[in-house]
Amino acid sequence: MSTSTDKLRAKRKWSPALSAALAAAAAAALLIGLRGSNTELGLESTDAVPGYELALVGGDRPTRAEPAPSEAPSTVVLGPGSSLEIVLRPATPDPKPIGVRGFLIQNEQARPWEVKAEVSPDGAVRIAGERETLFANVPAGPWEMAVAIGRPEALPDAEAAVRGTPGDKDARVRTFRRKIVLTDEGPARP
Repeated sequence: MSTSTDKLRAKRKWSPALSAALAAAAAAALLIGLRGSNTELGLESTDAVPGYELALVGGDRPTRAEPAPSEAPSTVVLGPGSSLEIVLRPATPDPKPIGVRGFLIQNEQARPWEVKAEVSPDGAVRIAGERETLFANVPAGPWEMAVAIGRPEALPDAEAAVRGTPGDKDARVRTFRRKIVLTDEGPARP
């Protein structure tokens, strides 16, 4: 009986050591596997874009005074001749390639918004123009403007723009949304 008890004790001493070694090997394999899949996808932690700040100036207002940036209206109204400037500034300079893609969303349907974006060497983006230029062939009414900025290969398509902000899941993209109303009438001035 003592031989079977000795064998059981030997197994008990071996089991924790074996379990720890197997757990360490599994963790290493998982870590290497995750890094491998990111490499296969071409993703590196350095592909992440920095945080961006949105500044929006323009639109029709009942008064001529421009609001302070912290008082930006939740909905921008744009009538004939109205101008709009959208500036996206990175928290830190980003010399890697930056792409911009815009969408206009209405009734859960997104349409590509062909915008001419100026991108500076440090990653800042500026979109500016009059209503007739920025929103040519876009019917009057309420819209949601979505602007995605990030690595060109990671920018969303129209379907992804409707579903939500890809920047929540992909550090290579930041998406900004703002409600706008396009009108066929000029601004109401006092």
